[in-house]
Amino acid sequence: SPCPPPEIPTCAEPALSAALEVAFGAEASTAAQVGGSPGSRHCQITLARAGADFASFRLRERAQGRRRTRGGRIPKPMSHACDGVVVERTAMGLVPQVGGPCASLTDKEGRAIDGTSLQRCIRASLEKIVDDASPSPLRPNIVLVLTDDQRWDTLGYMPATFDNLAGRGLVFQNAFATMPICSPSRASIYSGLLPRNHGVQINGQEPLFDASTNVAVALAQAGYTNGFFGKYMNAGERFGPFVPPGWDDWQIFLEPAGGSFSRARLNINGEFRTLGPEQYSTDFLAAQATRFIQANVSRPFFLVYAPFAPHAPAEPAPRHRGTYSDLPRHRPPNWREEDVSKKPDWVRFLAQNASGQGALRRDRERQEELETLLSVDDAVLELTRVLERAGLTDQTVFVYASDHGIHWGEHWNNTKFSAYEESIRIPYVLRYPALSPLPRLVPELVANIDLAPTFAALAGTTLEGERDGTSLLPLIDRQAEGTAGAWRRELALESSGGLIVGPWRALRTEEWKYIETLANAGVRYELYDLINDRYELDNLATDPMFQSQRTELAARLAAALP
Repeated sequence: SPCPPPEIPTCAEPALSAALEVAFGAEASTAAQVGGSPGSRHCQITLARAGADFASFRLRERAQGRRRTRGGRIPKPMSHACDGVVVERTAMGLVPQVGGPCASLTDKEGRAIDGTSLQRCIRASLEKIVDDASPSPLRPNIVLVLTDDQRWDTLGYMPATFDNLAGRGLVFQNAFATMPICSPSRASIYSGLLPRNHGVQINGQEPLFDASTNVAVALAQAGYTNGFFGKYMNAGERFGPFVPPGWDDWQIFLEPAGGSFSRARLNINGEFRTLGPEQYSTDFLAAQATRFIQANVSRPFFLVYAPFAPHAPAEPAPRHRGTYSDLPRHRPPNWREEDVSKKPDWVRFLAQNASGQGALRRDRERQEELETLLSVDDAVLELTRVLERAGLTDQTVFVYASDHGIHWGEHWNNTKFSAYEESIRIPYVLRYPALSPLPRLVPELVANIDLAPTFAALAGTTLEGERDGTSLLPLIDRQAEGTAGAWRRELALESSGGLIVGPWRALRTEEWKYIETLANAGVRYELYDLINDRYELDNLATDPMFQSQRTELAARLAAALP
Protein backbone atom coordinates (compact mmCIF):
# COMPACT_ATOMS: atom_id res chain seq x y z
CA SER A 1 0.00 0.00 0.00
CA PRO A 2 1.13 3.61 -0.53
CA CYS A 3 3.44 5.09 2.05
CA PRO A 4 5.23 8.44 2.25
CA PRO A 5 8.78 8.17 0.94
CA PRO A 6 11.70 9.30 3.13
CA GLU A 7 13.38 12.61 2.61
CA ILE A 8 16.15 12.24 0.04
CA PRO A 9 19.29 14.39 0.11
CA THR A 10 19.55 16.45 -3.05
CA CYS A 11 22.91 14.93 -3.95
CA ALA A 12 21.33 11.44 -3.93
CA GLU A 13 18.40 12.22 -6.21
CA PRO A 14 20.11 11.28 -9.52
CA ALA A 15 21.27 7.93 -8.12
CA LEU A 16 17.89 7.18 -6.57
CA SER A 17 16.07 8.06 -9.77
CA ALA A 18 18.35 5.82 -11.81
CA ALA A 19 18.02 2.95 -9.31
CA LEU A 20 14.23 3.24 -9.29
CA GLU A 21 14.17 3.08 -13.06
CA VAL A 22 16.31 -0.04 -13.05
CA ALA A 23 14.04 -1.76 -10.50
CA PHE A 24 10.64 -0.66 -11.81
CA GLY A 25 11.02 0.64 -15.34
CA ALA A 26 10.80 4.13 -16.80
CA GLU A 27 7.46 4.92 -15.10
CA ALA A 28 8.69 4.05 -11.61
CA SER A 29 6.54 5.03 -8.66
CA THR A 30 7.11 4.09 -5.03
CA ALA A 31 3.34 4.36 -4.47
CA ALA A 32 2.29 2.17 -7.39
CA GLN A 33 0.06 -0.85 -6.80
CA VAL A 34 1.97 -3.58 -8.61
CA GLY A 35 -0.89 -5.87 -9.68
CA GLY A 36 -0.41 -9.06 -11.65
CA SER A 37 -0.13 -12.65 -10.48
CA PRO A 38 1.62 -13.64 -7.24
CA GLY A 39 4.65 -14.80 -9.22
CA SER A 40 5.11 -11.55 -11.14
CA ARG A 41 4.50 -9.47 -8.01
CA HIS A 42 7.04 -11.52 -6.05
CA CYS A 43 9.61 -11.05 -8.82
CA GLN A 44 9.03 -7.28 -8.92
CA ILE A 45 9.28 -6.90 -5.15
CA THR A 46 12.42 -9.07 -5.01
CA LEU A 47 14.05 -6.95 -7.72
CA ALA A 48 13.49 -3.85 -5.61
CA ARG A 49 14.52 -5.35 -2.27
CA ALA A 50 17.62 -7.18 -3.49
CA GLY A 51 18.62 -4.21 -5.63
CA ALA A 52 18.27 -1.80 -2.72
CA ASP A 53 20.26 -4.12 -0.45
CA PHE A 54 23.06 -4.43 -3.02
CA ALA A 55 23.22 -0.70 -3.73
CA SER A 56 23.29 0.12 0.00
CA PHE A 57 25.96 -2.49 0.70
CA ARG A 58 28.06 -1.35 -2.23
CA LEU A 59 27.78 2.33 -1.31
CA ARG A 60 29.07 1.56 2.18
CA GLU A 61 31.98 -0.40 0.72
CA ARG A 62 32.84 2.41 -1.65
CA ALA A 63 32.68 4.93 1.21
CA GLN A 64 35.29 2.75 2.95
CA GLY A 65 37.47 2.80 -0.18
CA ARG A 66 36.94 -0.85 -1.14
CA ARG A 67 37.24 -1.89 -4.79
CA ARG A 68 36.13 -5.49 -4.42
CA THR A 69 32.72 -6.32 -3.03
CA ARG A 70 31.44 -9.03 -0.78
CA GLY A 71 27.90 -8.09 -1.73
CA GLY A 72 27.90 -9.74 -5.12
CA ARG A 73 25.67 -12.56 -3.91
CA ILE A 74 22.99 -10.23 -2.55
CA PRO A 75 21.16 -9.99 -5.91
CA LYS A 76 21.02 -13.81 -6.23
CA PRO A 77 17.38 -14.00 -5.03
CA MET A 78 16.44 -12.11 -8.18
CA SER A 79 17.34 -15.08 -10.36
CA HIS A 80 15.39 -17.50 -8.17
CA ALA A 81 12.31 -15.29 -7.84
CA CYS A 82 12.17 -14.24 -11.50
CA ASP A 83 13.43 -17.20 -13.53
CA GLY A 84 10.63 -18.43 -15.80
CA VAL A 85 8.18 -15.74 -14.68
CA VAL A 86 6.05 -14.49 -17.58
CA VAL A 87 5.69 -10.74 -18.10
CA GLU A 88 2.03 -9.72 -17.68
CA ARG A 89 0.06 -6.64 -18.64
CA THR A 90 -1.83 -5.02 -15.77
CA ALA A 91 -3.62 -1.73 -15.18
CA MET A 92 -0.28 -0.34 -14.02
CA GLY A 93 1.58 -1.58 -17.12
CA LEU A 94 3.87 -4.56 -17.62
CA VAL A 95 4.75 -6.58 -14.52
CA PRO A 96 7.48 -7.39 -13.75
CA GLN A 97 9.20 -4.51 -15.48
CA VAL A 98 12.73 -3.16 -15.26
CA GLY A 99 14.39 -0.20 -16.93
CA GLY A 100 17.69 1.36 -17.84
CA PRO A 101 20.06 -0.89 -19.81
CA CYS A 102 18.04 -3.96 -18.77
CA ALA A 103 14.68 -2.78 -20.15
CA SER A 104 14.74 -5.17 -23.11
CA LEU A 105 14.58 -8.17 -20.76
CA THR A 106 11.01 -7.37 -19.67
CA ASP A 107 9.63 -5.21 -22.48
CA LYS A 108 7.16 -7.67 -24.04
CA GLU A 109 3.99 -9.19 -22.66
CA GLY A 110 4.28 -12.98 -22.52
CA ARG A 111 8.09 -12.99 -22.40
CA ALA A 112 9.52 -15.65 -20.08
CA ILE A 113 12.28 -14.12 -17.98
CA ASP A 114 15.78 -15.54 -17.80
CA GLY A 115 16.42 -14.94 -14.11
CA THR A 116 20.20 -15.24 -14.30
CA SER A 117 20.51 -12.73 -17.16
CA LEU A 118 18.18 -10.33 -15.34
CA GLN A 119 20.13 -10.60 -12.10
CA ARG A 120 23.46 -10.03 -13.82
CA CYS A 121 22.18 -7.03 -15.75
CA ILE A 122 20.62 -5.33 -12.73
CA ARG A 123 23.69 -5.93 -10.59
CA ALA A 124 25.96 -4.41 -13.24
CA SER A 125 23.58 -1.47 -13.72
CA LEU A 126 23.49 -0.76 -9.99
CA GLU A 127 27.27 -1.02 -9.82
CA LYS A 128 27.48 1.70 -12.45
CA ILE A 129 24.96 3.87 -10.53
CA VAL A 130 26.99 3.45 -7.33
CA ASP A 131 30.16 4.31 -9.20
CA ASP A 132 28.62 7.47 -10.63
CA ALA A 133 27.47 8.49 -7.14
CA SER A 134 30.86 7.88 -5.53
CA PRO A 135 33.40 10.68 -5.16
CA SER A 136 36.10 8.68 -6.97
CA PRO A 137 34.93 6.50 -9.88
CA LEU A 138 36.54 3.09 -10.06
CA ARG A 139 39.08 2.56 -12.78
CA PRO A 140 38.22 -0.84 -14.22
CA ASN A 141 40.52 -3.81 -14.14
CA ILE A 142 41.59 -4.95 -17.62
CA VAL A 143 42.14 -8.56 -18.65
CA LEU A 144 43.34 -9.45 -22.16
CA VAL A 145 43.44 -13.07 -23.30
CA LEU A 146 45.54 -13.11 -26.47
CA THR A 147 45.84 -16.35 -28.41
CA ASP A 148 48.19 -17.19 -31.28
CA ASP A 149 47.02 -17.95 -34.85
CA GLN A 150 43.36 -18.37 -33.85
CA ARG A 151 40.67 -17.98 -36.49
CA TRP A 152 37.70 -15.71 -35.94
CA ASP A 153 35.22 -18.58 -36.42
CA THR A 154 36.49 -20.93 -33.68
CA LEU A 155 34.91 -19.57 -30.48
CA GLY A 156 32.10 -22.08 -30.90
CA TYR A 157 34.61 -24.81 -30.06
CA MET A 158 35.27 -23.18 -26.68
CA PRO A 159 32.08 -23.57 -24.59
CA ALA A 160 33.19 -21.65 -21.48
CA THR A 161 34.58 -18.74 -23.48
CA PHE A 162 31.48 -18.66 -25.63
CA ASP A 163 29.14 -18.65 -22.62
CA ASN A 164 31.05 -16.38 -20.23
CA LEU A 165 32.42 -13.84 -22.70
CA ALA A 166 30.67 -13.97 -26.07
CA GLY A 167 27.34 -14.80 -24.40
CA ARG A 168 27.65 -11.91 -21.95
CA GLY A 169 29.60 -9.27 -23.83
CA LEU A 170 30.15 -7.55 -27.14
CA VAL A 171 31.09 -9.72 -30.11
CA PHE A 172 32.81 -7.67 -32.81
CA GLN A 173 31.79 -9.36 -36.04
CA ASN A 174 34.30 -7.57 -38.26
CA ALA A 175 37.62 -7.49 -36.43
CA PHE A 176 41.00 -7.57 -38.17
CA ALA A 177 44.74 -7.71 -37.69
CA THR A 178 46.35 -4.89 -39.64
CA MET A 179 49.26 -7.22 -40.45
CA PRO A 180 48.77 -11.02 -40.12
CA ILE A 181 52.24 -11.79 -38.75
CA CYS A 182 52.89 -12.63 -35.09
CA SER A 183 55.35 -10.03 -33.82
CA PRO A 184 54.13 -7.09 -35.93
CA SER A 185 50.53 -7.71 -34.86
CA ARG A 186 51.41 -8.06 -31.19
CA ALA A 187 53.43 -4.85 -31.21
CA SER A 188 50.36 -3.17 -32.74
CA ILE A 189 48.13 -4.57 -30.00
CA TYR A 190 50.40 -3.25 -27.25
CA SER A 191 50.97 0.16 -28.81
CA GLY A 192 47.99 1.03 -31.02
CA LEU A 193 50.42 1.71 -33.88
CA LEU A 194 50.62 0.26 -37.38
CA PRO A 195 53.73 -1.85 -38.03
CA ARG A 196 55.18 0.85 -40.28
CA ASN A 197 55.03 3.20 -37.29
CA HIS A 198 56.23 0.94 -34.47
CA GLY A 199 59.01 -0.60 -36.57
CA VAL A 200 58.35 -4.35 -36.23
CA GLN A 201 57.32 -5.34 -39.76
CA ILE A 202 58.60 -8.93 -39.82
CA ASN A 203 59.33 -11.61 -37.25
CA GLY A 204 62.92 -11.05 -36.19
CA GLN A 205 62.65 -7.29 -35.74
CA GLU A 206 61.34 -7.53 -32.17
CA PRO A 207 64.15 -5.41 -30.60
CA LEU A 208 63.04 -2.48 -32.79
CA PHE A 209 59.88 -2.11 -30.71
CA ASP A 210 60.00 0.90 -28.41
CA ALA A 211 58.78 -0.55 -25.11
CA SER A 212 57.87 2.92 -23.85
CA THR A 213 54.98 3.01 -26.36
CA ASN A 214 53.37 -0.01 -24.68
CA VAL A 215 50.01 0.79 -23.12
CA ALA A 216 51.28 -0.79 -19.89
CA VAL A 217 53.50 2.26 -19.35
CA ALA A 218 50.53 4.63 -19.44
CA LEU A 219 48.51 2.34 -17.19
CA ALA A 220 51.34 2.06 -14.68
CA GLN A 221 51.55 5.85 -14.53
CA ALA A 222 47.81 5.87 -13.84
CA GLY A 223 48.27 3.56 -10.84
CA TYR A 224 47.70 0.14 -12.41
CA THR A 225 49.58 -3.02 -11.44
CA ASN A 226 50.47 -4.86 -14.65
CA GLY A 227 51.23 -8.52 -15.33
CA PHE A 228 52.14 -10.34 -18.55
CA PHE A 229 51.99 -14.13 -18.82
CA GLY A 230 52.84 -15.92 -22.07
CA LYS A 231 53.87 -14.93 -25.58
CA TYR A 232 55.04 -11.34 -25.80
CA MET A 233 56.46 -11.56 -29.31
CA ASN A 234 58.51 -14.13 -31.18
CA ALA A 235 62.03 -14.87 -29.98
CA GLY A 236 61.63 -13.71 -26.39
CA GLU A 237 65.26 -14.61 -25.80
CA ARG A 238 66.20 -11.56 -27.88
CA PHE A 239 65.11 -9.40 -24.94
CA GLY A 240 67.32 -11.29 -22.48
CA PRO A 241 66.50 -10.89 -18.78
CA PHE A 242 65.26 -7.35 -19.45
CA VAL A 243 61.82 -6.51 -18.02
CA PRO A 244 60.27 -3.69 -20.09
CA PRO A 245 58.94 -0.59 -18.31
CA GLY A 246 55.38 -0.74 -17.07
CA TRP A 247 55.32 -4.42 -16.04
CA ASP A 248 55.24 -5.56 -12.41
CA ASP A 249 55.02 -9.29 -13.12
CA TRP A 250 56.77 -10.44 -16.30
CA GLN A 251 56.58 -14.12 -17.34
CA ILE A 252 57.17 -14.57 -21.07
CA PHE A 253 58.18 -17.39 -23.42
CA LEU A 254 61.78 -17.50 -24.63
CA GLU A 255 61.05 -19.77 -27.59
CA PRO A 256 62.07 -18.72 -31.14
CA ALA A 257 58.50 -19.13 -32.40
CA GLY A 258 57.20 -17.30 -29.38
CA GLY A 259 56.21 -20.26 -27.24
CA SER A 260 55.72 -24.00 -26.83
CA PHE A 261 53.40 -26.36 -25.00
CA SER A 262 55.78 -28.67 -23.12
CA ARG A 263 59.19 -28.05 -21.56
CA ALA A 264 58.67 -24.36 -22.24
CA ARG A 265 61.46 -21.92 -21.47
CA LEU A 266 60.36 -18.78 -19.67
CA ASN A 267 61.74 -15.48 -18.50
CA ILE A 268 60.14 -15.11 -15.08
CA ASN A 269 60.84 -11.59 -13.88
CA GLY A 270 64.37 -11.62 -15.22
CA GLU A 271 65.25 -15.22 -14.34
CA PHE A 272 65.23 -17.99 -16.97
CA ARG A 273 63.42 -21.22 -16.19
CA THR A 274 62.45 -24.38 -18.08
CA LEU A 275 59.15 -26.02 -17.16
CA GLY A 276 59.08 -29.70 -16.36
CA PRO A 277 57.59 -32.30 -18.75
CA GLU A 278 54.40 -32.47 -16.69
CA GLN A 279 53.89 -28.68 -16.73
CA TYR A 280 51.69 -27.85 -19.71
CA SER A 281 52.49 -24.21 -20.45
CA THR A 282 48.88 -23.09 -21.06
CA ASP A 283 47.88 -24.38 -17.62
CA PHE A 284 51.01 -23.12 -15.86
CA LEU A 285 50.56 -19.59 -17.16
CA ALA A 286 46.84 -19.65 -16.36
CA ALA A 287 47.66 -20.51 -12.75
CA GLN A 288 50.15 -17.64 -12.63
CA ALA A 289 47.57 -15.25 -14.08
CA THR A 290 44.98 -16.40 -11.55
CA ARG A 291 47.38 -15.78 -8.68
CA PHE A 292 48.12 -12.34 -10.07
CA ILE A 293 44.41 -11.43 -9.88
CA GLN A 294 44.07 -12.81 -6.37
CA ALA A 295 47.07 -10.76 -5.22
CA ASN A 296 45.75 -7.52 -6.70
CA VAL A 297 42.01 -7.48 -6.01
CA SER A 298 42.31 -4.27 -3.99
CA ARG A 299 43.93 -2.16 -6.73
CA PRO A 300 43.34 -1.68 -10.45
CA PHE A 301 45.29 -4.16 -12.56
CA PHE A 302 46.08 -4.90 -16.20
CA LEU A 303 46.60 -8.58 -17.01
CA VAL A 304 47.68 -10.12 -20.32
CA TYR A 305 47.35 -13.90 -20.55
CA ALA A 306 48.88 -14.96 -23.87
CA PRO A 307 49.13 -18.74 -24.31
CA PHE A 308 50.86 -20.30 -27.32
CA ALA A 309 47.66 -22.05 -28.42
CA PRO A 310 46.63 -22.84 -31.09
CA HIS A 311 49.94 -22.15 -32.88
CA ALA A 312 51.63 -25.02 -34.73
CA PRO A 313 52.95 -27.49 -33.85
CA ALA A 314 49.77 -27.80 -31.80
CA GLU A 315 50.06 -30.10 -28.79
CA PRO A 316 46.79 -30.62 -26.90
CA ALA A 317 46.83 -31.28 -23.18
CA PRO A 318 46.45 -35.01 -22.45
CA ARG A 319 42.96 -34.44 -21.02
CA HIS A 320 41.78 -32.93 -24.31
CA ARG A 321 43.55 -35.11 -26.85
CA GLY A 322 41.03 -36.74 -29.18
CA THR A 323 38.09 -34.56 -28.12
CA TYR A 324 37.49 -33.46 -31.70
CA SER A 325 38.46 -36.71 -33.41
CA ASP A 326 35.03 -36.92 -35.06
CA LEU A 327 35.20 -33.36 -36.36
CA PRO A 328 33.79 -33.06 -39.91
CA ARG A 329 36.31 -32.04 -42.53
CA HIS A 330 36.60 -28.36 -43.31
CA ARG A 331 35.63 -27.93 -46.95
CA PRO A 332 34.21 -24.46 -47.73
CA PRO A 333 33.88 -23.37 -51.38
CA ASN A 334 37.31 -21.70 -51.35
CA TRP A 335 39.07 -24.80 -50.02
CA ARG A 336 41.55 -25.70 -52.76
CA GLU A 337 39.35 -23.99 -55.38
CA GLU A 338 39.79 -25.30 -58.92
CA ASP A 339 40.08 -21.98 -60.76
CA VAL A 340 43.12 -20.01 -59.60
CA SER A 341 43.75 -18.25 -62.92
CA LYS A 342 42.99 -14.84 -61.39
CA LYS A 343 45.02 -15.40 -58.23
CA PRO A 344 48.65 -14.34 -57.58
CA ASP A 345 51.50 -16.67 -58.51
CA TRP A 346 51.93 -17.92 -54.96
CA VAL A 347 48.38 -19.34 -54.93
CA ARG A 348 48.97 -21.05 -58.27
CA PHE A 349 52.28 -22.42 -57.00
CA LEU A 350 50.59 -23.95 -53.97
CA ALA A 351 47.85 -25.42 -56.15
CA GLN A 352 50.40 -27.03 -58.48
CA ASN A 353 52.42 -28.57 -55.66
CA ALA A 354 49.69 -29.66 -53.25
CA SER A 355 49.03 -33.30 -52.43
CA GLY A 356 46.20 -35.34 -51.00
CA GLN A 357 48.42 -36.30 -48.06
CA GLY A 358 48.94 -32.62 -47.35
CA ALA A 359 45.19 -32.10 -47.05
CA LEU A 360 44.84 -35.01 -44.64
CA ARG A 361 47.76 -33.73 -42.57
CA ARG A 362 46.14 -30.27 -42.38
CA ASP A 363 42.89 -31.89 -41.21
CA ARG A 364 44.77 -33.56 -38.33
CA GLU A 365 46.53 -30.31 -37.50
CA ARG A 366 43.20 -28.49 -37.44
CA GLN A 367 41.85 -31.00 -34.95
CA GLU A 368 44.89 -30.59 -32.71
CA GLU A 369 44.73 -26.80 -32.92
CA LEU A 370 41.12 -26.81 -31.75
CA GLU A 371 41.96 -29.22 -28.94
CA THR A 372 44.71 -26.90 -27.65
CA LEU A 373 42.06 -24.19 -27.36
CA LEU A 374 40.18 -26.28 -24.81
CA SER A 375 42.95 -25.60 -22.29
CA VAL A 376 42.59 -21.89 -23.01
CA ASP A 377 38.86 -22.36 -22.48
CA ASP A 378 39.57 -23.88 -19.05
CA ALA A 379 41.76 -20.88 -18.25
CA VAL A 380 39.06 -18.39 -19.28
CA LEU A 381 36.57 -20.20 -17.05
CA GLU A 382 38.91 -20.02 -14.06
CA LEU A 383 39.77 -16.35 -14.66
CA THR A 384 36.09 -15.41 -14.84
CA ARG A 385 35.38 -17.42 -11.69
CA VAL A 386 38.10 -15.74 -9.65
CA LEU A 387 36.82 -12.34 -10.77
CA GLU A 388 33.28 -13.30 -9.75
CA ARG A 389 34.39 -14.60 -6.35
CA ALA A 390 36.20 -11.32 -5.73
CA GLY A 391 33.16 -9.28 -6.76
CA LEU A 392 35.10 -7.73 -9.65
CA THR A 393 33.16 -9.01 -12.66
CA ASP A 394 31.12 -5.89 -13.33
CA GLN A 395 34.09 -3.55 -13.07
CA THR A 396 36.51 -5.62 -15.16
CA VAL A 397 37.05 -5.17 -18.89
CA PHE A 398 37.64 -8.70 -20.19
CA VAL A 399 38.87 -8.94 -23.79
CA TYR A 400 39.48 -12.07 -25.87
CA ALA A 401 41.41 -11.72 -29.13
CA SER A 402 44.06 -13.31 -31.33
CA ASP A 403 47.07 -11.82 -33.09
CA HIS A 404 45.73 -12.97 -36.51
CA GLY A 405 43.99 -15.87 -38.20
CA ILE A 406 45.11 -18.96 -40.13
CA HIS A 407 44.19 -20.86 -43.29
CA TRP A 408 42.85 -24.40 -43.21
CA GLY A 409 43.37 -25.00 -46.92
CA GLU A 410 41.40 -22.06 -48.28
CA HIS A 411 43.05 -20.76 -51.45
CA TRP A 412 45.46 -23.71 -51.10
CA ASN A 413 47.10 -22.06 -48.09
CA ASN A 414 47.79 -23.83 -44.79
CA THR A 415 49.30 -20.93 -42.88
CA LYS A 416 48.81 -17.14 -42.64
CA PHE A 417 50.47 -14.04 -44.17
CA SER A 418 47.79 -13.50 -46.86
CA ALA A 419 45.27 -10.68 -47.32
CA TYR A 420 42.37 -13.15 -47.45
CA GLU A 421 39.74 -13.22 -44.72
CA GLU A 422 41.01 -16.42 -43.10
CA SER A 423 44.34 -14.76 -42.35
CA ILE A 424 43.33 -11.22 -41.36
CA ARG A 425 40.11 -11.76 -39.40
CA ILE A 426 40.37 -12.40 -35.67
CA PRO A 427 38.10 -13.29 -32.75
CA TYR A 428 37.37 -10.11 -30.79
CA VAL A 429 35.11 -10.17 -27.74
CA LEU A 430 34.82 -7.59 -24.98
CA ARG A 431 32.85 -7.97 -21.75
CA TYR A 432 32.40 -4.94 -19.52
CA PRO A 433 29.07 -5.24 -17.65
CA ALA A 434 29.25 -1.81 -15.99
CA LEU A 435 29.03 -0.08 -19.37
CA SER A 436 27.31 -2.74 -21.46
CA PRO A 437 25.47 -5.25 -19.25
CA LEU A 438 23.70 -7.16 -22.04
CA PRO A 439 25.28 -9.17 -24.89
CA ARG A 440 25.36 -7.50 -28.27
CA LEU A 441 26.74 -8.01 -31.77
CA VAL A 442 28.84 -5.11 -33.05
CA PRO A 443 29.09 -4.91 -36.87
CA GLU A 444 31.53 -1.99 -37.17
CA LEU A 445 35.06 -2.49 -38.51
CA VAL A 446 37.56 -2.75 -35.65
CA ALA A 447 41.21 -3.77 -35.49
CA ASN A 448 44.02 -4.90 -33.21
CA ILE A 449 45.35 -1.32 -33.12
CA ASP A 450 42.18 -0.23 -31.28
CA LEU A 451 42.90 -2.16 -28.08
CA ALA A 452 45.65 0.04 -26.59
CA PRO A 453 43.67 3.31 -27.04
CA THR A 454 40.60 1.58 -25.60
CA PHE A 455 42.43 0.38 -22.50
CA ALA A 456 43.89 3.84 -21.92
CA ALA A 457 40.50 5.52 -22.32
CA LEU A 458 38.80 3.09 -19.95
CA ALA A 459 41.52 3.69 -17.38
CA GLY A 460 41.01 7.44 -17.63
CA THR A 461 44.43 8.14 -19.10
CA THR A 462 45.93 8.86 -22.51
CA LEU A 463 48.75 7.50 -24.64
CA GLU A 464 51.60 9.84 -25.46
CA GLY A 465 51.96 10.74 -29.12
CA GLU A 466 49.66 9.98 -32.01
CA ARG A 467 48.27 6.46 -32.33
CA ASP A 468 46.75 4.79 -35.37
CA GLY A 469 44.03 2.99 -33.42
CA THR A 470 40.78 4.41 -32.11
CA SER A 471 39.18 3.88 -28.71
CA LEU A 472 36.22 1.51 -28.83
CA LEU A 473 34.40 3.41 -26.07
CA PRO A 474 31.74 4.82 -28.46
CA LEU A 475 30.88 1.23 -29.42
CA ILE A 476 30.99 -0.13 -25.86
CA ASP A 477 28.94 2.54 -24.08
CA ARG A 478 25.81 2.14 -26.12
CA GLN A 479 22.52 0.53 -25.17
CA ALA A 480 21.15 -0.35 -28.60
CA GLU A 481 22.60 -1.82 -31.75
CA GLY A 482 23.48 0.53 -34.59
CA THR A 483 26.24 2.87 -35.61
CA ALA A 484 28.31 4.90 -33.19
CA GLY A 485 28.52 8.26 -34.84
CA ALA A 486 31.10 8.62 -37.60
CA TRP A 487 32.88 5.31 -37.06
CA ARG A 488 35.42 4.16 -39.65
CA ARG A 489 34.08 2.60 -42.84
CA GLU A 490 37.34 1.04 -44.03
CA LEU A 491 40.63 -0.40 -42.80
CA ALA A 492 44.03 -0.23 -44.49
CA LEU A 493 46.06 -3.42 -44.08
CA GLU A 494 49.55 -4.39 -45.18
CA SER A 495 52.09 -7.18 -44.87
CA SER A 496 55.74 -7.77 -45.53
CA GLY A 497 54.79 -11.30 -46.58
CA GLY A 498 56.09 -14.61 -45.38
CA LEU A 499 57.11 -18.04 -46.67
CA ILE A 500 56.02 -17.82 -50.33
CA VAL A 501 53.38 -15.12 -49.84
CA GLY A 502 54.74 -11.85 -51.20
CA PRO A 503 54.34 -8.42 -49.61
CA TRP A 504 50.98 -6.74 -50.14
CA ARG A 505 48.70 -3.97 -48.98
CA ALA A 506 44.92 -3.90 -48.98
CA LEU A 507 41.84 -1.84 -48.24
CA ARG A 508 39.01 -3.66 -46.49
CA THR A 509 35.61 -1.91 -46.41
CA GLU A 510 32.24 -3.21 -45.30
CA GLU A 511 31.52 -4.35 -48.86
CA TRP A 512 34.81 -4.56 -50.77
CA LYS A 513 38.38 -5.73 -50.53
CA TYR A 514 41.08 -4.37 -52.81
CA ILE A 515 44.56 -6.00 -52.71
CA GLU A 516 47.83 -4.91 -54.28
CA THR A 517 50.62 -7.48 -54.28
CA LEU A 518 53.84 -5.49 -54.19
CA ALA A 519 56.14 -8.11 -55.67
CA ASN A 520 56.18 -9.55 -59.18
CA ALA A 521 53.38 -12.05 -58.65
CA GLY A 522 51.71 -12.42 -62.04
CA VAL A 523 48.28 -11.25 -60.92
CA ARG A 524 49.11 -8.21 -58.81
CA TYR A 525 45.67 -6.72 -58.23
CA GLU A 526 42.60 -8.29 -56.66
CA LEU A 527 39.12 -6.92 -56.07
CA TYR A 528 36.38 -8.83 -54.27
CA ASP A 529 32.72 -8.07 -53.72
CA LEU A 530 32.41 -9.34 -50.15
CA ILE A 531 28.64 -9.09 -50.09
CA ASN A 532 28.14 -11.48 -53.01
CA ASP A 533 31.45 -13.35 -52.85
CA ARG A 534 32.40 -13.84 -49.22
CA TYR A 535 34.77 -16.69 -50.12
CA GLU A 536 36.82 -14.39 -52.38
CA LEU A 537 36.64 -16.64 -55.43
CA ASP A 538 35.95 -14.14 -58.22
CA ASN A 539 38.67 -11.54 -58.71
CA LEU A 540 36.99 -8.53 -60.36
CA ALA A 541 40.13 -6.41 -60.75
CA THR A 542 40.25 -6.80 -64.55
CA ASP A 543 36.49 -6.74 -65.09
CA PRO A 544 35.60 -3.54 -67.06
CA MET A 545 32.36 -3.21 -65.12
CA PHE A 546 34.28 -2.62 -61.88
CA GLN A 547 37.14 -0.39 -63.03
CA SER A 548 35.72 2.71 -61.37
CA GLN A 549 35.41 0.80 -58.09
CA ARG A 550 38.98 -0.43 -58.35
CA THR A 551 40.31 3.03 -59.17
CA GLU A 552 38.53 4.61 -56.22
CA LEU A 553 39.69 1.96 -53.74
CA ALA A 554 43.26 2.15 -55.06
CA ALA A 555 43.31 5.91 -54.48
CA ARG A 556 41.96 5.56 -50.95
CA LEU A 557 44.51 2.83 -50.17
CA ALA A 558 47.35 5.00 -51.46
CA ALA A 559 46.15 7.85 -49.26
CA ALA A 560 45.90 5.62 -46.19
CA LEU A 561 49.27 3.92 -46.69
CA PRO A 562 51.47 6.35 -48.63
